[in-house]
Amino acid sequence: MYRILIAEDDDNIRKGLVKIIGKMNLPIESIYEATNGQEAVNMVNEFNPDIVVTDIKMPLLDGLKFIETAKSSHPHVKFVILSGYDDFAYAQRAITYNVMDYLLKPVKKDILYKTLSRIIDKLQDEDA
Repeated sequence: MYRILIAEDDDNIRKGLVKIIGKMNLPIESIYEATNGQEAVNMVNEFNPDIVVTDIKMPLLDGLKFIETAKSSHPHVKFVILSGYDDFAYAQRAITYNVMDYLLKPVKKDILYKTLSRIIDKLQDEDA
């Protein structure tokens, strides 16, 4: 079973993602929520999630800086960026951090499901 952290400053989007992911029938034991980048760093350190879905634009610490910070101490974590910005520069920086996917808001349930399933398959392969 896997742990997921949703780092998103918009309450409606964050809570919606938690609800959608919770209904996906994936091997997920816990879904944590962070409302800004600094809180997300703290939660990665405390809960050691396997997967993080993060927004790019967040207060205190943006998503890319959060990923950079978290990756330094938790290199095994798989990151997915969920952004309202179709900006190649963001995607380019995300690639340097080995982000698993870059999804645009509003994300479709089936796209999110496929992304999380692919990441869970990769995690299971790594665990084997």
